[in-house]
Amino acid sequence: MMTRIRKKAELLAKGHFYPSKEDILRYSIKTRYDMSVEDYETLLNKQNGVCAICGSESSGHKSKNRLSVDHCHSTGKVRGLLCSHCNSALGHFKDSPILISKALDYLNGSS
Repeated sequence: MMTRIRKKAELLAKGHFYPSKEDILRYSIKTRYDMSVEDYETLLNKQNGVCAICGSESSGHKSKNRLSVDHCHSTGKVRGLLCSHCNSALGHFKDSPILISKALDYLNGSS
């Protein structure tokens, strides 16, 4: 069984390109959100390096250490950067303010 590190070394030895984490990030945010890494960093700085909802500095994700780009699924407009927990929560509520409001009412015991 070939490890990822060994495979990477073999590919590089053969002259193949092996993308870095920075290359993958750059490609991912450009193709998904039409953002540059500089745009991402500007937004991160504007949010003081924390999740726009809960204020966590952590991504909350085991395998990535950056905040997720949150966007409107109908317009594609970027709203901000969120930890994976807050991003998933919005997704579970289908980005619906009505559902989120109902959940808040439920939590507050006013349902």
